Amino acid sequence: MRGRCGRQGDPGETQFYLSTEDDIVRRFGGDRIRGAMNLFRWEADVPIENKMVSRSVETAQTKVEAQNFEIRKYLVDYDDVVNTQRDVIYQLRDKIIDGEDLRPTISEYLLEEVRAIVNERINGGTENYDVDGLYRDLMMVFPTFDGFPDKDSVYDMRPDQAEEAFLGLIGTIYDKRTEEFGPELLHRLERTIMLRTIDEHWVEHLTSMDNMRQGIGLEAAGQRDPLVAYKRQAFQMFTALDETIKSAVARTIFRVALTQQPDESQARVTTATKADASGVSTQKASAVANQRSVMANVNAGHGGGQAGRSGLSSVPTHTPDGKKMTRAERRKLERLQRKQAKQAK
Repeated sequence: MRGRCGRQGDPGETQFYLSTEDDIVRRFGGDRIRGAMNLFRWEADVPIENKMVSRSVETAQTKVEAQNFEIRKYLVDYDDVVNTQRDVIYQLRDKIIDGEDLRPTISEYLLEEVRAIVNERINGGTENYDVDGLYRDLMMVFPTFDGFPDKDSVYDMRPDQAEEAFLGLIGTIYDKRTEEFGPELLHRLERTIMLRTIDEHWVEHLTSMDNMRQGIGLEAAGQRDPLVAYKRQAFQMFTALDETIKSAVARTIFRVALTQQPDESQARVTTATKADASGVSTQKASAVANQRSVMANVNAGHGGGQAGRSGLSSVPTHTPDGKKMTRAERRKLERLQRKQAKQAK
């Protein structure tokens, strides 16, 4: 309390005023001070200046500082758990940003993903083999690869043989991908996918950790240490995060398709074709407009009564050069034609 106010080291002196009703006095020294007031018959409206009171206030200050230190220490213990996980994630991100070769890391992710798929679908006797499910899951990881063993041959393999056969294809698939994209482009793709995957799942993990921390204090009701329970659940959540990141990277890296951009000659041909088509369309529009104008004049000449009743039908919609007339221009032309018709009568 006193360390955060007053002169802050400036010359002079600072005088503090406390009441026996203040929280710090009531919690840590109020009974002694009230007992002294009753003993020495101090008046309630007279300031108390006594060494015993000063010592009581100092003792209360020391207790408050110790209590706040325990609170900060308690919070630091929780923060250390997240900081340890953050160090692991940031080391992986630094490795990616520094441009290190990511093929060994991603290959390990692929090995774990394929091994999990094979162990889930191929286990026990051949009657328990789910070959269709195996190939369906593998196509989620390698959607463009068509060099897998024949389905019927899988029934002749033991689980360990099937695992070895499919794991041995990862190197071939990776080499084919490198040949398709090129080493430089594939490396950029690996960096982008890994960074995006890590960041997305890390943010979700921090939110889950914060929500878990808000309610971890309830563990004390079951005679369990909340900090120990927090560390145990945090470890389980981080293990799940690590597995999720690896699986997401393994299931994304080979699902990106390479789109070929048209070269300049193709662009010029496309532009010229569009220009020619636009010219033809303009000529056709002009011809149609002229034809409409001619037909309108013919109708006006042969059916003057009808044209007088409906002036807009005898007014052309396009100019001789093929440009479409606005409604205001058509109205003006219509009024001019009516005026000329009256003068002719």
